[in-house]
Amino acid sequence: MKNIYFLSLLTVLFTGCSNSLYYWGDSLADSYEYATGDYTVQEYLEKLLVIEKNFNQENKVPPNFYSEIGTLYLKQGDHQKAKEYFIKEKEAYPESTVLMDKLVANL
Repeated sequence: MKNIYFLSLLTVLFTGCSNSLYYWGDSLADSYEYATGDYTVQEYLEKLLVIEKNFNQENKVPPNFYSEIGTLYLKQGDHQKAKEYFIKEKEAYPESTVLMDKLVANL
């Protein structure tokens, strides 16, 4: 009987861990590579845009993803694209509205 409870517990634990709320792709590794200077702004931006194409209803955008892309566009001097991505962040995460509105207003 103990084995059945143990196996049930393991099943619940492992199936619960297999699904992620957000789709991260390789963005965490890419973020590290960018932070350590291994990627240029353009290379990092291209990596994130590839990950963005894989989002769907099941694989949701992680927090700060769109604002990260907006910041990269801002570093490249493309204020219009930066604004678009800051607005996308605000739409995906309404709790970021105050910050995103301030960023857009200061562009």
